[in-house]
Amino acid sequence: MHNRTKIIITILVLTSGLGFAQQESLITQYWDHLNFFNPAATGVDGTKATFSMREQWSQIEESPQTQMVSFGTRSGNRVGLGFSIMGDRTFIESQTMVGVDFSYHLPFTDELNVYLGLKAGGNFYNINTSGLQTYDLMSDPAINSINNFLPNVGMGAYVTFKDWYLSLSAPKLLGTKRAKEKDGVVSSATDRTHFYAAVGYDWYVNSNGSLFGGDDLRVVPSMLLRYVGGAPAVLDINTMVHINKSIGFGGTYRTSGSTAGIVQLNLNNITVGYVYETSTTVGIANAGQTNELLLQYRFN
Repeated sequence: MHNRTKIIITILVLTSGLGFAQQESLITQYWDHLNFFNPAATGVDGTKATFSMREQWSQIEESPQTQMVSFGTRSGNRVGLGFSIMGDRTFIESQTMVGVDFSYHLPFTDELNVYLGLKAGGNFYNINTSGLQTYDLMSDPAINSINNFLPNVGMGAYVTFKDWYLSLSAPKLLGTKRAKEKDGVVSSATDRTHFYAAVGYDWYVNSNGSLFGGDDLRVVPSMLLRYVGGAPAVLDINTMVHINKSIGFGGTYRTSGSTAGIVQLNLNNITVGYVYETSTTVGIANAGQTNELLLQYRFN
């Protein structure tokens, strides 16, 4: 195999696995899929099913695309059960992460509640090299497609106190190698443990001097911190304003270099959300906007 082809494959694998070291897919409306990041949050808000679809950098062909499904429900007074699935595709690389989520409720007082959670699942990982073009007219037998399953486990804690919540989690604790290294050619990317911390507050604006009365106006500031070894921590700073429990709007600032506008509509038990996100990073800003759609159904 030519040295140039080795270099190309090396760049592809490193970019997909270690380029920015943030290996996990992300979504802006993370609070609606919180049990994907933290199994302890499963069933805390009752029974709900949520679907999201995210298309990143719309001007780039075969840019990252992510779909996510999560479900959570309560079983008795203490137990929460659910599952979470995320499908992610970028160029020749695709992966599907699946997890079964379990949560246990520890009530301390009427206002202080602690939830502990476990996640069991894994990642179906695939690299399809059949569409790659090399410098040779004939396909190179050293460029092999990869298809494997990588089991994993995760854990988390979720705390609510009055109108506050705090989330701490590591949804994938095991470091796994997606592929292998052979004859000096890099063909592997190691998944590292990602840590997540989120905090949020529900501020119900009272009627004193307000155009809205009681719980009609709700302001929800929140933050999500993501960290993995070898990369700078990334912080999402969010604020949402909900009016009459029917419409919400707000924005997000991400310290890695992006801003987003968010709008959500609530129709009875159904929530529809949309995110328009742009990058402030030089070079990536010309790649186009990122679009994210959300559909959620809450069961009575």
